[in-house]
Amino acid sequence: MPVGVLAVVTAGLWLLWWLLEVPPDPVAELRAGQEQTVRLDREGLAIFREPPNYATFCEVKDSAGRAIELDHSPGPSTTVGGKDWVVTLTSDNPVPPGTYTITCGAIDDSGTFAVGPGMFRLPDAVEERMDVIPPVIILGGLLVAATSATVIFIRRRRSRSKAG
Repeated sequence: MPVGVLAVVTAGLWLLWWLLEVPPDPVAELRAGQEQTVRLDREGLAIFREPPNYATFCEVKDSAGRAIELDHSPGPSTTVGGKDWVVTLTSDNPVPPGTYTITCGAIDDSGTFAVGPGMFRLPDAVEERMDVIPPVIILGGLLVAATSATVIFIRRRRSRSKAG
């Protein structure tokens, strides 16, 4: 029984993570090479790019002129106002709400970018293993089902042999 409970809890946590990974809507758009000042009302910072998602680079500074480190791991996509956006860059560390100056570019020297608040992020140690968790849930569920079927089969067989 503990394996079944563990599988259900793990499945619930994976579903919660999947639901929370939907990025918030962008608050501003900018063209490649354009500098724009953006006000974020929520913690974190995400840079979006319209597909195709060519190599992207952005420079972000806070209101004091300090550079914000960005993580180049692609994230989920969202559709806002009929446009598809893909999370391309996120702040390495949660940044507080505030005003940020952003300039973005890409290898193809074109494109439209968008800026929005950051997404909910799991701790890195958990996030790195998220691709392993769904198969573990499936295998755990199959193991619980097979064990239950075997126990039921054996009990029914024993009860028939005692009755006969």
